Amino acid sequence: MIAALIAMKSVFLAFFVIPPADIPDESGHYAYVKDIASGNFFPLLGRSTIPNDLWMDAPPNKAESPVLPRNNYIVQHPPLYYAAAAIPYALARAATDDRWYHIRFTRLVSALSLGLAVLVLFRTFQDLGLQKNQSILLASSIAFIPTLSNLSAGITNDIFLLLLCALATLHLVRFVLHQRIADAYSTALWLTMAGATKMTAWIMIAGYVAIMLYELEVPWRRWLLHAVGISMVAFAAPAWWMLRNFVNFGTPFYIGIDTPPLALPDATVLQFLSSEPFFYFIWVHFYALFGFSGYCQTPELIHLCVGTQITHVNNEPFFGFLMITAAVALVVALYILKSFPKKQILRDPGQRDPSLHAFIENSLARTPGFFMPLLGISAVFAGALFFIAGFLHLYRQPGFFAGYMVSFLTLLPVLLAPLSLVVLASTSNARTRLVQYGLLVFLLFGILFIRQAHIAYVIIGEMRGVQGRYFFSYLPIMLVSAAIALQSIKFRSQHFLWVLILLVLAETYTYVQHVIPFFEAVRL
Repeated sequence: MIAALIAMKSVFLAFFVIPPADIPDESGHYAYVKDIASGNFFPLLGRSTIPNDLWMDAPPNKAESPVLPRNNYIVQHPPLYYAAAAIPYALARAATDDRWYHIRFTRLVSALSLGLAVLVLFRTFQDLGLQKNQSILLASSIAFIPTLSNLSAGITNDIFLLLLCALATLHLVRFVLHQRIADAYSTALWLTMAGATKMTAWIMIAGYVAIMLYELEVPWRRWLLHAVGISMVAFAAPAWWMLRNFVNFGTPFYIGIDTPPLALPDATVLQFLSSEPFFYFIWVHFYALFGFSGYCQTPELIHLCVGTQITHVNNEPFFGFLMITAAVALVVALYILKSFPKKQILRDPGQRDPSLHAFIENSLARTPGFFMPLLGISAVFAGALFFIAGFLHLYRQPGFFAGYMVSFLTLLPVLLAPLSLVVLASTSNARTRLVQYGLLVFLLFGILFIRQAHIAYVIIGEMRGVQGRYFFSYLPIMLVSAAIALQSIKFRSQHFLWVLILLVLAETYTYVQHVIPFFEAVRL
């Protein structure tokens, strides 16, 4: 019922609140859907265009229209979401010629994906042992992040990807806890579907496959067999898409950008992060970023078109979100600290089939008594050095929340990562390992995302593509870590309820005070 209500909320936003084209890159996403619905199943980057009559009839005199057909950069993405969205679009087009319905029915895929993602997360938390009410409340919380609810009302692959990653995470949790091989292959199947939706999921595929191979408890010959099988299934779609790019463009990672003369060839990663508000923009765009085309799709205002019109919210609702996130992050940090083994116990090798984690755990158990405490102290010291260095050198916005709170939340995973690796290597508790996986997979994606942002900065000379929504597909595994940590401190249902109420009130305030007035300002 709750998932259905959340999906209905997204449908309402899609039909009556969010104007067409005012979801990030919605014009490109919609044009891709229309290409597939018209029989062009695999449009090529550099040939596919975004027509100037996508949302409204183009002026009969081309000179009157500043919006010309342009290359559709969105076709760099694999096609699975667009094939799914082409179904309601084709049905609407067959039923009516009214463009209003074509657009809104195409948006239904994202709305339904969010409702289904909430259901999948609920099932995941039930498998972790949370009470029913707790599972409902925690799973529902994602639907009240304003950027996420905004995207769930649009033509975009982000929410469909979130659903696929939630399904992969559900089966990963089941595999880690129960060692059912079927769950490992189910995880791999959902991962390859995620990889057939967006390339940002490819990092998750690598991380999840590594987790499954580390966890797999079977004799070594069967381990090798399943390692090959799981990897082939998980990487099937990315391998196909890279091969397609190589055949058509000569490189497996082609995204339609030919490297021009570098604007800042000598800019290092540290210079980039110390001079640009990169992490602040990630956080604020994760919570509340709205708009895109602005005046450009309104005939009465098209003469004012100056490109994208976007706004973000960084006041009380955003600060409240940071405080909730900080509280949960501290609980996870405390759980990791408490999970450090006080002494290693040698496992009985006949107790279970061999696995990589059992082999490493037993190897550490055979070390001298002083080794593990020394390793733990070294890990904490290394994490503290990284944390302090980052706090001193990274760009920080003025103010407590936008500055110090954002810096703390950004650097906390760096502080915990070395100790988390030690805990992962030394614990026999599967739930404890799941907590570490959430932190480490998130950190892996964050590091590679920084690398890509830095490459763009060197080429263009300014910060581009800093979108918090890219982290939405990693929400399921991060929430798994949070759920286990919160469960360990006896976090009660009423506590979950109060957090959800705060998120709902903050989202409502954001829409009423900021989002709807903004859309009214840029669209008649």
